[in-house]
Amino acid sequence: MRLRKFAPALPIIYPATASQIAVLGSEAPQALISFYARLAACQKDMEDVANYYERLGKQVPSEKVAFLASRLHRTLAPGLKAFETLSGMVDGAEKIEGAAISELDQLFKHDRSEQTLRERIAHYAAKPAGDRH
Repeated sequence: MRLRKFAPALPIIYPATASQIAVLGSEAPQALISFYARLAACQKDMEDVANYYERLGKQVPSEKVAFLASRLHRTLAPGLKAFETLSGMVDGAEKIEGAAISELDQLFKHDRSEQTLRERIAHYAAKPAGDRH
């Protein structure tokens, strides 16, 4: 259960609109596909590991958690690329971006509370997996 709460949520919009992805232009489709391919691999690995250790009645070992964290980390750079590519196509993208993270910032204050979502993703994408600061 502890591992599953960190698993990324299943995408809704991407599968529902995948057949129309080509209308987004030249860079956006590849950026989205790259991000969602990595995200799907991460989700599958998390589910497989959680199921395996649940059947054994054991906690997930720290080396497996580190592996899963690195899989999740590998989604950041492609996610940022997709984010940057698509934001130019949306009116008021900065306002939407601010609203997406502001509620969590009010609940959990931290060093990056003043940064935009995009700045935070860029920060963590540039860091090696496992470095949280």
